[in-house]
Formats: sequence, structure tokens, C-alpha cells
Amino acid sequence: MLQDDETLEETEQQVRAAGPATGWTRWYGRDNPSASGDWETLSALRRENPGKICAAPSGIQARVKSTNSPASLTGDRFFQFNPLQGIVCKNCDQSDGGCEDYEVRFWCP
Repeated sequence: MLQDDETLEETEQQVRAAGPATGWTRWYGRDNPSASGDWETLSALRRENPGKICAAPSGIQARVKSTNSPASLTGDRFFQFNPLQGIVCKNCDQSDGGCEDYEVRFWCP
């Protein structure tokens, strides 16, 4: 069923006004650890995905992109790991000289 342009525009405005849904966001992986580390910061993810992440996430999960293994099982040391800033893993902080390639998701209350 086709909608006229005005109805379609109203529907799109309602969806945009609703904002991000409650619950876990999708997984985001914007960086890889090839330079100084893996930087999956909330500010960069918001810039690259406008309107997709709520204003004040209350939880964060991180996993290895290639294996889906939880970040907590890798042995990597994190410079930053919290829902209001995201995660930062610096290569120089790792005993083997490098971080895994991570992706993150946020809990939106």
C-alpha cells in the first residue's frame, strides 16, 4: 500500500521523534587497533551514527569483533571502559603489544 508524501513524512518524523529504543543498541565497531589502539568512544560513535544511541547509556558491553568473545576474557587492559565514554584499549598497555579489535553496544534505559 502506497502512502502519499505527506503521510510518509509524518511517519518519518514520528520515528525520529521517538529516538533510540530502550534496550541494547546494535553492535558498533568503528576503529581497529592498527595505530595506537582500539578507540570505540561514545562521542565518535554518536558522530558517525546520529540519533542511534541514547543520551545517557547506563551499560556497555564489548566483544572481540572476529570471535564475539567478551572483552573481559581477552586479558587486554583497558584505559577506559564505561557507558558514558565507551572503551579505549591502548596498544602500549598490552603485554603482547596490541589490543584486540573490539565492538561495543550500549544499554539505553
